[in-house]
Amino acid sequence: MGFGKYPPFGVAPISSGSIRDAWVKIVDIWPSVIEGNETLLNDTGKIRARYGFTFVLPDKTASGDCKTGYSADGYNYSLEILQNGTNLSENNEKDADFRLNESIGLFQANLSIASGYKARHYVWVTHCDDDDDCHETCEYAYTQNVTDQLNPSDSKTGQLYNFSYAAKSMVDANHSGLLDFWFSYNVSDDFSEIVLESGNSNIRIRGTEYRLIALYEPYNILTYDAIPKNSSAFPYYAPIIYDNQTENLTSVQRTIRTFIPYSDNCTIAFQSHFNRTIIPQFCNVTNQTPILNVSIAERLDDSTVLDVLFYDNTTGQPFPNKRLAVRFDGQEKNITTGPSGKAKITIPISAGLVRISFITDLEAKSAETIVVLAQQPDINEQTLLGLVLLLLALLLAYRIGTRWINAMA
Repeated sequence: MGFGKYPPFGVAPISSGSIRDAWVKIVDIWPSVIEGNETLLNDTGKIRARYGFTFVLPDKTASGDCKTGYSADGYNYSLEILQNGTNLSENNEKDADFRLNESIGLFQANLSIASGYKARHYVWVTHCDDDDDCHETCEYAYTQNVTDQLNPSDSKTGQLYNFSYAAKSMVDANHSGLLDFWFSYNVSDDFSEIVLESGNSNIRIRGTEYRLIALYEPYNILTYDAIPKNSSAFPYYAPIIYDNQTENLTSVQRTIRTFIPYSDNCTIAFQSHFNRTIIPQFCNVTNQTPILNVSIAERLDDSTVLDVLFYDNTTGQPFPNKRLAVRFDGQEKNITTGPSGKAKITIPISAGLVRISFITDLEAKSAETIVVLAQQPDINEQTLLGLVLLLLALLLAYRIGTRWINAMA
């Protein structure tokens, strides 16, 4: 990072006595990203400060002197780079490593310059003889030790970039290696990129676009400017069947359903401004076999009470706190299973088709069952009289038959 003795544009140098054009500037905190009006920082990185000054002996005759001679004693300087008041630098090094444990980092660069020189002062001395004939000579009078000091400083504030993520997935079905696949994530809203990848298929979700900007002309220090995007998803050989996203002030929650080929290297990767994290084996196929067992608890003329049991047929374990959708006669109701996986619902029909379904919550697979409520025959008075007469006829025939058999014996 080549800097000359002159400051970047916009940085005003200061002078005092023999110290001229002094300046100091924190020119880079690396790595960092500018987002809006904030400088976001990784928890570790490097502070880079640059400075310049010139030591110049005076060349003017001091006031009251006929001549002034100057000789240098030299100069000294020190550079401190501070983080929240703690010195990070050693031996005047212009770069210092930092570790940010606080949410805010206040960085300072303090340059202390001291210079010294000797000023030999000569003054006019009048000499007169006995005849009052006077003349002046420029003669040495005294030596003055002169010191100058300047303390330019610069500061910069950065904010710790807190990136968080969480993800889960569910293989709802395996169609000969083609997975009916659901996944969801909750991630900081200023994420860089999320990539789901399995075999030759992937879904790439971009959350931030970056552009390089140059600071501190003419030295042109490059840094990244982060521009939030609309979290667009770009599927490659992975059709998106369902996509639902919700946002709050600081995070994004999204659920996606897709079809992807099974692969041993199925992964999901989260890219923040500074780091990339990969979750391996993200498409594990489970042996879970969810069953919706439905029975008729009570049947009335205009309604039906159904008992529902939702459990894993492989392990026998119930699925508690699951939201089930019950659809019938163009209507839909929702019920939730209790601790034992059971639920009860009364629907206002006595006959028809009832569909009960569960859409995966990425903890249990999806399941569905259909119940057919058959139409019960209407029994009116005429039909009831006919049934009674038929029953009496059958009873009479039974008795006559019994007597006939006894008579033949």
